[in-house]
Amino acid sequence: MSWITPKISRIFMLTALAASAVCGLSAQELTKEETYRLKNYETRITSADPEASNGFLKDSTLLDKLLISDPGKAVGLKSKAGAVAEYEKLLDKNWTASQERNLSEAMSSRLLDQSPLSKVGLAPKPEKTLDWAARYKNYPPGKTALLERSLRKWESVFNGCSFILSSGRSENLWYVKDSAGRAFMKITKDDAIFKDTEAGMKSLWETMTLKERNNYLNFKAGGLLDDLIDKSISDNSVRAADSPIVGDNPLLNYLDGPGNGRLQKYIAKMNAVELAKARLNPAQLAKLDGQPIEQQLYLLGNAFDKSEIKGPVTLERKIDILRQSKPGETLSPQNNALLAKMLGSSMLAEVKGTVAGDKVAKFYASGAKLDVAIESCQGCYAKYEPSSGRIIFDSELIQQYLRANNTSSDKMVGSKEQLAGLGKYLSPMLAHEGTHQMQHAWADKAGVYKPYVQEDEEEANSMEALYTMEKLKKDPKFKSMLIKMRNSSSSYAGKRLELERTFKKNTDEFGDKVSQVYYPGLPSFGAASSQTLSAISGELGRRSALAAAEQAEIEKTGTNLEEARAMTTQELSGYVGEIRTSALKKIQDDLLHKSIYEDHYRNAGDWTGSMRQVVKTTAAAPKSKVPAM
Repeated sequence: MSWITPKISRIFMLTALAASAVCGLSAQELTKEETYRLKNYETRITSADPEASNGFLKDSTLLDKLLISDPGKAVGLKSKAGAVAEYEKLLDKNWTASQERNLSEAMSSRLLDQSPLSKVGLAPKPEKTLDWAARYKNYPPGKTALLERSLRKWESVFNGCSFILSSGRSENLWYVKDSAGRAFMKITKDDAIFKDTEAGMKSLWETMTLKERNNYLNFKAGGLLDDLIDKSISDNSVRAADSPIVGDNPLLNYLDGPGNGRLQKYIAKMNAVELAKARLNPAQLAKLDGQPIEQQLYLLGNAFDKSEIKGPVTLERKIDILRQSKPGETLSPQNNALLAKMLGSSMLAEVKGTVAGDKVAKFYASGAKLDVAIESCQGCYAKYEPSSGRIIFDSELIQQYLRANNTSSDKMVGSKEQLAGLGKYLSPMLAHEGTHQMQHAWADKAGVYKPYVQEDEEEANSMEALYTMEKLKKDPKFKSMLIKMRNSSSSYAGKRLELERTFKKNTDEFGDKVSQVYYPGLPSFGAASSQTLSAISGELGRRSALAAAEQAEIEKTGTNLEEARAMTTQELSGYVGEIRTSALKKIQDDLLHKSIYEDHYRNAGDWTGSMRQVVKTTAAAPKSKVPAM
């Protein structure tokens, strides 16, 4: 066929490719039965039907065809179905009455305006969940009541309360008393929910999102807690954990996680002061009379240091752990930098010889940088900071350790033995935060967007617990150190031991505890991906109607892929209109291929689960079985 010239050959080739593409597209057109099935899915998913949502997500043939023939519809429908399926899974979990705060926090992070659940009628009004549960679920009365309380339904929050309006020149507020006649809260004219009538406040309350309701209740409860902490308490009125001041005011139940942590710390301080006061003479008691709790602890610490109080070492250590640092006990900038540099090497040496520790050590030996910093961690013990690549340890946690062990940062940096002790104490956090650093390294290597989700914490906490479990078994000094610090009111040591105990008992129960108790406000991967896909799908749909010049301008000046990948789920959803189209499409493609993420988390869980069994059943320390990075 010599008559075919190069030009004609190219035309034939292009024609063949076009025909192939048309045939491929035709093959993806929905059949009559599939079209009917899709319409049924759309109708039911729009009503938040969990059965239809789960069915659509499993209907891979239909979904794959739809992604080719109508990708916008496919992504939008998948994000809604995924959100409904994940929300059902969340509510179906076994939530106890004591986890009301946790369940409320978990729901509030999902029931947001402009969220995928809002597109199926479940948000932003919290009570929609109760209608949904009545229609699609068969929860027992106890669980329904828990949902009502967790959704902060007006009748649940103010059940049996009486409202007394006080108005005058100097004040205009509501005094709210509970069913027992005790003061519950004051609603001032500056409060977000203040109205002239109780009915007016109830109507306003019903327009608020769950997040807004929780924020308001936490604000009021936090004010009460501040009053308790700052109050000058006379000797006769100080009571410990069973005090009506603390235990019987239901408003304190609405503190958020950090607020509840402050409350528990306050109770521990009251208990410690009570124990110490039993050993004081009248003159010493007089010095404490009328002082705030922090000042009482400070004075007691001085008395112990001067041997003015005779008591067990555990009581002195308890006081030292709970009190604030004195001026000479804080870390100087010079010692801070020096200690941070030395601490990294100390912890790395400490974790070696354990299966979890060797995995972390191999990661750093392969070229990853271990950059340790000591700063205020804002309510946490340690954290990995992706933007800087640093692992930050809380300065107060370290100062607490120094106080409890009657040492200083000057002595610490000059003593290998003391530094090794601190490294041993903090080493579980290297296993934990080092895992977070490995997660980001994995995502960078895979070239995918990685939202911060509950599965990340399940993996990191499993690694930490596996390390602690083996370390307790083989290192008597480590075990003795954690137990002594826990018994001295160290919440850090207590949580390490609690985490290990739960992990050792049951890995399934451990995963639930991490997600439901420790990180309820963090979205699961399913929730995060659904929200992100929903936001991206909506934005790409909006842009498709823009003029070419407008689209080009966004692509030129918008946030690039690298910056977008550093965003959290909430940040990306909130700033989706400012991100380049190419970046949005890449992130959308990443999240649509969810098996990449699911495989990673499943493999991580399988590894820690298998190593847990090895450590649990092996008398001696097992040889590390570290997979290739």
